[in-house]
Amino acid sequence: MHHSSNSYLNLQFLIVPIICIYLLFNVFSTTKCFSQEVLLRIIQPPPGQLNAADIWRFTLINTTNRNFNVYLKGRATEINKSELIVSGQTIKILLKARETKNMKVSDLPKLPDITYHTQNSIYKTTLETQGKFPPGEYEICISVFDADTVRELDSDCYEQGVQETGLLSLISPSDEEEIDLKAPIIFSWTPVNMTRDYKLKLVEMQKGQSPVDAVKNNKVFFERSGLTTNIFRYPATEKKFDSSKTYAWKVTVTGASGAVVESEVWSFKFKKSKVEKDPEKNIPVTTILKPYYELSEEPTNEIVTLTNDTLNLQFINNYVSTEKVTFGIFDDSKMIIVKDSVSRLNNKFMNGLNRISILTKKFRLKPDYLYTIIVYCVKKNLYLNFKIK
Repeated sequence: MHHSSNSYLNLQFLIVPIICIYLLFNVFSTTKCFSQEVLLRIIQPPPGQLNAADIWRFTLINTTNRNFNVYLKGRATEINKSELIVSGQTIKILLKARETKNMKVSDLPKLPDITYHTQNSIYKTTLETQGKFPPGEYEICISVFDADTVRELDSDCYEQGVQETGLLSLISPSDEEEIDLKAPIIFSWTPVNMTRDYKLKLVEMQKGQSPVDAVKNNKVFFERSGLTTNIFRYPATEKKFDSSKTYAWKVTVTGASGAVVESEVWSFKFKKSKVEKDPEKNIPVTTILKPYYELSEEPTNEIVTLTNDTLNLQFINNYVSTEKVTFGIFDDSKMIIVKDSVSRLNNKFMNGLNRISILTKKFRLKPDYLYTIIVYCVKKNLYLNFKIK
């Protein structure tokens, strides 16, 4: 009996320190959690896919009563090869006291500066021409830093596998893009090396729905089968889009053997008109968004009339990305009067839909004269006739 009592006492001496250590650890962890000033949580994309824009989907939470200027660093690593593929850094972002920010790449004040670290060109080519990562296993990590002290405030990571999808990928409109309802709506995707019979499907999304769920369950808004090219301009005679709604879209292709390849599912919505105050009457005035004129692959007799000094153009590039494009402006006698080039700041002209703005004022073009602009886009010429009012 005496021996049993000693054993009990010895057991107490073992258990009590363990409990104390456990309680101290939990107190320390809880204190650290509650004292953290800025929290970062990455939003993980659906299984099997990883787009370039997915690196920059995150939530920031300021738990303090003061403002922070922060910036973020992101990186993508190929897990199986233990290889850093790409990294990037944002400019400063203001995070106000007690503010929660849900952000994606289009919400950033400027596109992040990107650096490729791998020598394998397939990653850069696929990301820049298709906007997505090639098949593989990846770790995506983001860290948020105090811009004033360069102190890391928080970080978050996730692992994501990318599956082979038959190389059918959506290009434009990009995922969650806000597009101009007044401009032509052009859908494009990567071509597939098989007998082509593309089908385009659009549905209207409901509040709280994911694009995948919407395409699977909702009534079809528009569908077109038998398409033989990877570009489709939405017909002006078809059902009109509602500018207050969000739409999901996908493409499938059927080969000669009957095999079906599906793209991912993306969504898009429409830009809201900018509301300004009339300085004299102090009432809201709706500003009409600037139109983009679509360039034609063949010369036409159509003429557009500019009401200001800027020529806004859009075109589809089905070839490799390029730093700049060259253009020429010709008068009515087909004599060239301007030859110049235009580049995209901190970006490239990508595979898919591109937009450029040309300031015509600097070329001293005459009002009511007929001009033709020819844009030399990689392997083809694109045309538009115009006059200046």
